[in-house]
Amino acid sequence: MRLNRPPISLGDTESLFRPAILRVVEEDEQPTQNRSGDAGSQSADPTIQERIRGVGAKSILLYVLGAVVVVVLAVTSLGGSDELPSFSPSAAPLVLPQPGDVPFADLETFEGLLTGQQGRPVVVNLWASWCPPCRAEMPLLERASRDFEGRATILGVVANDDPNSARAFLDELSITYPNVIDGTGQIQVALEMSVFPTTYVFGRDGNLTAVVKGGVSEQQLVALLEDALR
Repeated sequence: MRLNRPPISLGDTESLFRPAILRVVEEDEQPTQNRSGDAGSQSADPTIQERIRGVGAKSILLYVLGAVVVVVLAVTSLGGSDELPSFSPSAAPLVLPQPGDVPFADLETFEGLLTGQQGRPVVVNLWASWCPPCRAEMPLLERASRDFEGRATILGVVANDDPNSARAFLDELSITYPNVIDGTGQIQVALEMSVFPTTYVFGRDGNLTAVVKGGVSEQQLVALLEDALR
Protein backbone atom coordinates (compact mmCIF):
# COMPACT_ATOMS: atom_id res chain seq x y z
CA MET A 1 0.00 0.00 0.00
CA ARG A 2 1.25 3.39 -0.99
CA LEU A 3 1.56 5.82 1.86
CA ASN A 4 1.59 9.48 0.88
CA ARG A 5 4.07 10.82 3.30
CA PRO A 6 7.13 12.96 2.45
CA PRO A 7 10.54 11.26 2.50
CA ILE A 8 12.76 11.97 5.48
CA SER A 9 16.09 13.69 4.83
CA LEU A 10 19.12 11.73 6.03
CA GLY A 11 20.94 15.05 6.21
CA ASP A 12 18.67 16.13 9.06
CA THR A 13 19.51 12.97 11.01
CA GLU A 14 23.24 13.49 10.53
CA SER A 15 23.09 17.09 11.78
CA LEU A 16 21.13 15.92 14.82
CA PHE A 17 23.84 13.49 15.92
CA ARG A 18 26.95 15.42 14.74
CA PRO A 19 27.48 17.26 18.10
CA ALA A 20 27.48 13.93 19.95
CA ILE A 21 30.04 12.48 17.53
CA LEU A 22 32.33 15.52 17.93
CA ARG A 23 32.12 15.30 21.74
CA VAL A 24 33.19 11.66 21.73
CA VAL A 25 36.14 12.40 19.42
CA GLU A 26 37.25 15.44 21.44
CA GLU A 27 37.07 13.57 24.74
CA ASP A 28 39.06 10.67 23.29
CA GLU A 29 41.82 13.02 22.10
CA GLN A 30 42.27 14.72 25.51
CA PRO A 31 45.07 13.44 27.83
CA THR A 32 43.83 11.25 30.65
CA GLN A 33 44.40 12.35 34.26
CA ASN A 34 45.16 10.09 37.18
CA ARG A 35 42.07 9.74 39.40
CA SER A 36 44.19 10.62 42.47
CA GLY A 37 44.10 14.26 41.42
CA ASP A 38 47.92 14.53 41.26
CA ALA A 39 48.71 16.85 38.34
CA GLY A 40 52.20 15.36 38.09
CA SER A 41 50.82 11.93 37.36
CA GLN A 42 49.11 13.03 34.10
CA SER A 43 49.83 10.66 31.21
CA ALA A 44 49.42 11.12 27.49
CA ASP A 45 48.35 7.48 27.14
CA PRO A 46 44.99 6.40 28.56
CA THR A 47 44.86 3.30 30.71
CA ILE A 48 43.57 0.02 29.23
CA GLN A 49 40.32 0.38 31.13
CA GLU A 50 39.76 3.91 29.82
CA ARG A 51 40.58 2.78 26.29
CA ILE A 52 37.94 0.07 26.54
CA ARG A 53 35.49 2.61 27.91
CA GLY A 54 36.21 4.98 25.01
CA VAL A 55 35.86 2.27 22.38
CA GLY A 56 32.63 1.12 24.02
CA ALA A 57 31.17 4.63 23.85
CA LYS A 58 32.03 4.94 20.19
CA SER A 59 30.62 1.51 19.40
CA ILE A 60 27.35 2.33 21.14
CA LEU A 61 27.08 5.64 19.30
CA LEU A 62 27.78 4.03 15.93
CA TYR A 63 25.24 1.30 16.70
CA VAL A 64 22.59 3.90 17.54
CA LEU A 65 23.38 5.90 14.40
CA GLY A 66 23.20 2.73 12.29
CA ALA A 67 19.82 1.85 13.77
CA VAL A 68 18.53 5.37 13.09
CA VAL A 69 19.67 5.20 9.47
CA VAL A 70 17.91 1.83 8.99
CA VAL A 71 14.67 3.24 10.42
CA VAL A 72 14.93 6.37 8.28
CA LEU A 73 15.50 4.33 5.13
CA ALA A 74 12.55 2.11 5.97
CA VAL A 75 10.23 5.07 6.52
CA THR A 76 11.51 6.76 3.38
CA SER A 77 10.82 3.67 1.33
CA LEU A 78 7.26 3.61 2.67
CA GLY A 79 6.75 7.20 1.65
CA GLY A 80 8.44 6.48 -1.64
CA SER A 81 8.77 8.68 -4.65
CA ASP A 82 6.84 6.42 -7.03
CA GLU A 83 3.62 7.93 -8.32
CA LEU A 84 0.29 6.17 -8.65
CA PRO A 85 -0.54 4.99 -12.16
CA SER A 86 -1.67 7.91 -14.31
CA PHE A 87 -5.03 6.33 -15.04
CA SER A 88 -8.25 8.30 -15.04
CA PRO A 89 -11.46 6.71 -16.38
CA SER A 90 -13.38 8.89 -18.81
CA ALA A 91 -15.56 6.58 -20.93
CA ALA A 92 -19.35 6.73 -20.98
CA PRO A 93 -20.92 5.14 -17.89
CA LEU A 94 -21.86 1.45 -18.09
CA VAL A 95 -23.85 -0.84 -15.82
CA LEU A 96 -21.99 -3.53 -13.86
CA PRO A 97 -22.46 -7.16 -15.00
CA GLN A 98 -24.93 -9.29 -13.12
CA PRO A 99 -23.78 -11.99 -10.64
CA GLY A 100 -22.78 -15.13 -12.50
CA ASP A 101 -22.05 -13.20 -15.69
CA VAL A 102 -18.29 -12.77 -16.26
CA PRO A 103 -17.94 -10.98 -19.61
CA PHE A 104 -14.82 -9.92 -21.47
CA ALA A 105 -13.96 -6.24 -21.11
CA ASP A 106 -11.57 -4.03 -23.05
CA LEU A 107 -10.14 -0.84 -21.58
CA GLU A 108 -13.03 1.36 -22.71
CA THR A 109 -15.56 -1.02 -21.17
CA PHE A 110 -13.58 -1.11 -17.92
CA GLU A 111 -13.49 2.68 -17.79
CA GLY A 112 -17.23 2.80 -18.39
CA LEU A 113 -17.84 0.45 -15.46
CA LEU A 114 -15.82 2.77 -13.21
CA THR A 115 -17.46 6.00 -14.36
CA GLY A 116 -20.84 4.34 -13.89
CA GLN A 117 -19.98 4.02 -10.18
CA GLN A 118 -18.86 7.61 -9.61
CA GLY A 119 -20.23 8.90 -6.34
CA ARG A 120 -19.11 5.80 -4.46
CA PRO A 121 -15.65 4.26 -3.96
CA VAL A 122 -14.64 1.31 -6.16
CA VAL A 123 -12.14 -1.38 -5.20
CA VAL A 124 -10.70 -3.09 -8.29
CA ASN A 125 -8.94 -6.41 -7.71
CA LEU A 126 -6.84 -7.95 -10.49
CA TRP A 127 -6.50 -11.68 -9.95
CA ALA A 128 -6.08 -15.15 -11.46
CA SER A 129 -7.36 -18.55 -10.35
CA TRP A 130 -3.83 -20.03 -10.37
CA CYS A 131 -2.57 -17.40 -7.89
CA PRO A 132 -2.63 -18.66 -4.23
CA PRO A 133 -2.77 -15.16 -2.64
CA CYS A 134 -5.65 -14.32 -4.98
CA ARG A 135 -7.56 -17.36 -3.75
CA ALA A 136 -6.83 -16.47 -0.13
CA GLU A 137 -8.18 -12.91 -0.36
CA MET A 138 -11.26 -13.65 -2.48
CA PRO A 139 -13.50 -14.48 0.52
CA LEU A 140 -12.39 -11.21 2.15
CA LEU A 141 -13.47 -9.27 -0.92
CA GLU A 142 -16.79 -11.10 -0.98
CA ARG A 143 -17.40 -10.24 2.67
CA ALA A 144 -16.47 -6.59 2.07
CA SER A 145 -18.85 -6.39 -0.89
CA ARG A 146 -21.68 -7.42 1.41
CA ASP A 147 -20.65 -5.28 4.39
CA PHE A 148 -20.30 -2.15 2.22
CA GLU A 149 -23.20 -2.90 -0.13
CA GLY A 150 -24.78 0.32 -1.38
CA ARG A 151 -21.83 2.40 -0.17
CA ALA A 152 -18.89 1.00 -2.14
CA THR A 153 -18.33 -1.37 -5.07
CA ILE A 154 -15.97 -4.32 -5.41
CA LEU A 155 -15.00 -5.16 -8.99
CA GLY A 156 -12.83 -8.14 -9.91
CA VAL A 157 -10.76 -8.29 -13.08
CA VAL A 158 -9.48 -11.67 -14.29
CA ALA A 159 -6.00 -11.32 -15.78
CA ASN A 160 -3.68 -13.83 -17.50
CA ASP A 161 -6.03 -16.70 -16.81
CA ASP A 162 -8.15 -19.23 -18.67
CA PRO A 163 -11.70 -17.83 -18.73
CA ASN A 164 -13.28 -21.21 -17.96
CA SER A 165 -10.95 -21.77 -14.99
CA ALA A 166 -11.71 -18.29 -13.68
CA ARG A 167 -15.47 -18.75 -13.97
CA ALA A 168 -15.30 -22.18 -12.30
CA PHE A 169 -13.29 -20.67 -9.46
CA LEU A 170 -15.87 -17.93 -8.90
CA ASP A 171 -18.64 -20.53 -8.82
CA GLU A 172 -16.63 -22.68 -6.41
CA LEU A 173 -16.37 -19.83 -3.90
CA SER A 174 -19.89 -18.50 -4.58
CA ILE A 175 -18.55 -15.04 -5.42
CA THR A 176 -21.38 -12.60 -6.05
CA TYR A 177 -19.63 -9.26 -6.67
CA PRO A 178 -19.11 -8.35 -10.35
CA ASN A 179 -16.12 -9.64 -12.31
CA VAL A 180 -14.88 -9.09 -15.85
CA ILE A 181 -12.10 -10.67 -17.91
CA ASP A 182 -9.23 -8.60 -19.26
CA GLY A 183 -9.00 -10.55 -22.51
CA THR A 184 -6.71 -8.07 -24.30
CA GLY A 185 -4.38 -7.17 -21.42
CA GLN A 186 -5.20 -3.47 -21.89
CA ILE A 187 -6.51 -3.08 -18.35
CA GLN A 188 -3.33 -4.52 -16.84
CA VAL A 189 -1.18 -2.17 -18.91
CA ALA A 190 -3.28 0.90 -18.09
CA LEU A 191 -3.09 0.14 -14.36
CA GLU A 192 0.64 -0.67 -14.59
CA MET A 193 0.11 -4.01 -12.89
CA SER A 194 3.33 -5.84 -11.96
CA VAL A 195 2.32 -8.50 -9.41
CA PHE A 196 -0.61 -10.83 -8.64
CA PRO A 197 -2.85 -9.90 -7.03
CA THR A 198 -3.03 -6.11 -7.10
CA THR A 199 -5.84 -4.06 -5.57
CA TYR A 200 -6.71 -0.51 -6.66
CA VAL A 201 -8.95 1.92 -4.79
CA PHE A 202 -10.83 4.63 -6.66
CA GLY A 203 -12.43 7.45 -4.68
CA ARG A 204 -15.93 8.87 -5.02
CA ASP A 205 -14.69 11.21 -7.76
CA GLY A 206 -13.32 8.32 -9.82
CA ASN A 207 -9.68 9.13 -9.17
CA LEU A 208 -7.21 6.43 -8.14
CA THR A 209 -6.23 6.93 -4.49
CA ALA A 210 -4.36 3.79 -3.39
CA VAL A 211 -2.69 0.61 -4.66
CA VAL A 212 -1.93 -2.58 -2.72
CA LYS A 213 0.54 -4.90 -4.46
CA GLY A 214 0.23 -8.49 -3.28
CA GLY A 215 -2.42 -10.00 -1.04
CA VAL A 216 -4.57 -7.59 0.95
CA SER A 217 -5.59 -8.34 4.52
CA GLU A 218 -9.11 -7.84 5.81
CA GLN A 219 -7.91 -5.02 8.07
CA GLN A 220 -6.26 -3.26 5.12
CA LEU A 221 -9.32 -3.66 2.96
CA VAL A 222 -11.72 -2.29 5.56
CA ALA A 223 -9.39 0.62 6.34
CA LEU A 224 -9.08 1.51 2.65
CA LEU A 225 -12.84 1.46 2.17
CA GLU A 226 -13.56 3.47 5.29
CA ASP A 227 -10.96 6.02 4.30
CA ALA A 228 -12.44 6.31 0.79
CA LEU A 229 -15.90 6.86 2.28
CA ARG A 230 -14.80 9.82 4.40
